[in-house]
Amino acid sequence: MTKTKKNPKNILTKVLFSAPATLTAMTSTMTAHAFQQVDLNTQNIANADPAKTMGSAIGIVLTFISWLGIAAIIWGLVDIAMSLGENGQPEKRLKGFAFLGAGVVLVGIRALLAVMGFIA
Repeated sequence: MTKTKKNPKNILTKVLFSAPATLTAMTSTMTAHAFQQVDLNTQNIANADPAKTMGSAIGIVLTFISWLGIAAIIWGLVDIAMSLGENGQPEKRLKGFAFLGAGVVLVGIRALLAVMGFIA
């Protein structure tokens, strides 16, 4: 009886493709939080506070930007992993690191704006 070796590329592929499902489950709480902040007074719209409404809209936009950042991080990690598996593709590795860096910036933009005092 011969033992079969597990192919490391298959294991890496399974791990990388299970990451989006995990991140989707994790970001569902962000979705609930973002859309929970929107409360428009539909019965008496004239008395609605424009600053509160705009703050809620900015919160939703920043949440979507964070999602894009998470997607860019995942895409960058996949590109880096694929370039490591296929020797001789430094352009793909460079593109992966660029996506990874852009994703980190997009995820951290809310914290950066809070530190700078633009949002509370």
